[in-house]
Amino acid sequence: MLETVHSVLVVGFVVVTGSLLTLTLVHRLRVRGVVMTWRSARAATRPVWPILFIGLVLILYVFAANAVPDVPGHVFGGYVAGGVLWLMSSLASGSVMVTDFGVVREFGKPGDAVAWMQVEDYFEAGDALRTTFVFIYEAEDGSHRRLEVPVPAEHVDRFRRIVRAHVDDRIETPVTHTVGRKALEG
Repeated sequence: MLETVHSVLVVGFVVVTGSLLTLTLVHRLRVRGVVMTWRSARAATRPVWPILFIGLVLILYVFAANAVPDVPGHVFGGYVAGGVLWLMSSLASGSVMVTDFGVVREFGKPGDAVAWMQVEDYFEAGDALRTTFVFIYEAEDGSHRRLEVPVPAEHVDRFRRIVRAHVDDRIETPVTHTVGRKALEG
């Protein structure tokens, strides 16, 4: 009886996580005009929960193999397989995609995408490791919002060229580079 319940739960978990991965990949493939992509460096996009889940299942497997030998191994194998599917889905959805039409900071989350035509202003901030592009844009409801896109150092120049090609021509006052705070003091 207990083995049947575990088997049903494992099959259900694998089906749900497999469906999650399938939907994530389908939605990602539907995005057209992708010119560059990279893994998001935000802490919220790190797949901590799937990794902890897989680790917990492996620890419980070692414990059960030594203490309760009549628990079948395929149950734990199914949970690990479901955890791997969950991990793959998290990795696929936690990336930044730059397209001909705009930027998607975190794939699959509402409010984390902005079209180039929505951008009213932008600026860069950051350090030697990472530059963050901050976009000020008008949302569909007419409110002004900001989208922060951290860009790894190896992608900054290419991303800057893409942003300038799509946004600078439409902005009334072009972005000027200053040294220090001289432009703000005058």
